[in-house]
Amino acid sequence: MTAADYTFATLTAAHLAEVLALEKDVIDVLPSPDLLRRNSVQMWQRCLCPPHVALGARIGDRLVALAVLYIPQPGDDDLLAQYLLDPALRSQPSANYKICIVHPSHRGHALQQTLGLQLHCQASRLGVQLMCSTVSPRNPASIRSLEKLGYHCDSAIQKYGSERLLYFRLLQ
Repeated sequence: MTAADYTFATLTAAHLAEVLALEKDVIDVLPSPDLLRRNSVQMWQRCLCPPHVALGARIGDRLVALAVLYIPQPGDDDLLAQYLLDPALRSQPSANYKICIVHPSHRGHALQQTLGLQLHCQASRLGVQLMCSTVSPRNPASIRSLEKLGYHCDSAIQKYGSERLLYFRLLQ
């Protein structure tokens, strides 16, 4: 199976139950629960509504992967660009590659890469020039995924209750 076997579409608030079920399935099989932080229901509700963009991958009618482009609003504590070491980068119009999760039975089919690239296209259309993301330093799979998407590690920061690595990518 390849990414071509999946259908991709924008998710909305109507998909909240599916999103929560997918998140639970993914977190339940992790060797350590701190590798992926669980989002609150309120955060998922926010991510599934504009201006944010949530993309899902399906096999038939089953949601098996998703990724979120999070567009921080003025005063939003989730503006990751503010933590970058380079002040010149901080001034770029930015968004966050918030999360990408893939059901364990669908890993290895390039879904993280496909969803990430689709989010980058969405971000570019919205005028975003800089993408930021954080990852647990103990999650090598997510680190490799970000690096394959062209992200660079900036620094270690305290965010979301633990140490995270801050990554960034300039969009063309």
